[in-house]
Amino acid sequence: MAVSTTSPTIDFARITAVPRRQGPALLPDPGQMTLRVSAPGQEGRVVQIRSAKCTIGSAAGCTLRIRARGVGALHCWILRGQSATIVRRLHGPATLNGGTFEEAALNRGDRLRIGSVELELVEANQSPPTALPVFALLPSSEADTAALRAEHQAQFDKLRTEHEAQIDKLVAERGSQIADLVAKHAEQIESLKVEHTQDVTALKAEYRAQSSSLEATHAKETGDLKGLAAEAIQLKAELAEANEQAERLAAEARQGFQASITAAERADQLRDALVEADNELEKVSNELATAKETITRQRSELEVAQQQLEELHDATSTRATQERAWLEAEVEQSRTVLTNEKER
Repeated sequence: MAVSTTSPTIDFARITAVPRRQGPALLPDPGQMTLRVSAPGQEGRVVQIRSAKCTIGSAAGCTLRIRARGVGALHCWILRGQSATIVRRLHGPATLNGGTFEEAALNRGDRLRIGSVELELVEANQSPPTALPVFALLPSSEADTAALRAEHQAQFDKLRTEHEAQIDKLVAERGSQIADLVAKHAEQIESLKVEHTQDVTALKAEYRAQSSSLEATHAKETGDLKGLAAEAIQLKAELAEANEQAERLAAEARQGFQASITAAERADQLRDALVEADNELEKVSNELATAKETITRQRSELEVAQQQLEELHDATSTRATQERAWLEAEVEQSRTVLTNEKER
């Protein structure tokens, strides 16, 4: 009988009634007891028992074996005597027609609930019960009664020992699995730490290399810019000097015709030189503007590279933190499962 965690279901292939075993006789021929076994949301299944003693539980040795939520290893007995059928609760909660009990008479139509499973007595093959204790109803000798009790106690002790052994084995297996899982997770965490450290180190080295390269380029272009600025200043000085010479020659030209011709020629030469100097100054100014734009672009690229490095570092740290939290949550869940297994 399998049970889901949301709604109880019965796997009727796992409800088994074992053959009748030899033991102290309660009835020479008890006849056939018919039970209808059902669970919420499923049709009931009719089970027929011929043994006068019927043990109900999830253990392998039970007459009626039911594996479902809330069903203990040896949960109840049903004993059939000459004048009554008696049900006794052995382990775990159970109700008869909605009420609690320890030992009670069982009549046709009564409903016995064990965990999520309900058993209805359809036919017991006996007369109405009387309110007599169970062993007073049995037509057995004191020796048979003692033997029956001893047999049931031995069965119960055997089932309990097997159950405890299974629990100890499961706890040991789960403990070993959790230890392996913890060790594996620790290795994964250390591996992630090493990978994260290596990534950060590589990124830092790359950033330092890029910074050094950009600083060298910036220094070189700054030196070139200073040289161009010095040349511009020199050209401006030469231009000022040429203007002064032109003015001086113009003054001398007013002194005479020949001197004027000479001065005009000289002025033309100086004017040509002035135009050439203007062109050179404009060229130097253009180169200066281009150098400024290059420096600005490289500075922007440096800032973008630094921002990408910071984002990559944050993403790597976040991923390592998330994976570590996930691994710790999985370990905690495994420990919780182990604790629940121990409690059960």
